[in-house]
Amino acid sequence: MLSIEDPRLLPTDLRRIIDEELARSEFMPVVVRIQRVLADRNPSQWQIVTDRGPTAFLMEDADNDVRRLGPAGILLVDTHGVRYLIPDTRRLDAASRRILDRYL
Repeated sequence: MLSIEDPRLLPTDLRRIIDEELARSEFMPVVVRIQRVLADRNPSQWQIVTDRGPTAFLMEDADNDVRRLGPAGILLVDTHGVRYLIPDTRRLDAASRRILDRYL
């Protein structure tokens, strides 16, 4: 196993590639708002706004894919395993909290 003691000493191009790969492997958008959930079919379709912009995804099983993280955090997991973080549900708008409450 190779370790890099000080990444600042790497050539700029190599450091950029490493930074991009780390960002891709740690991809976890933060949910800003839940616009709507179409739950009349399986999998359910979620339309949300994240810190990276609006997106939609499918969720197979809300019982297992809406996970509590401590007293106020939530992790949503889509059918592809992409994780969406809600660090504090109390900071969501009222409409988003109402939608989310159906799955908690």
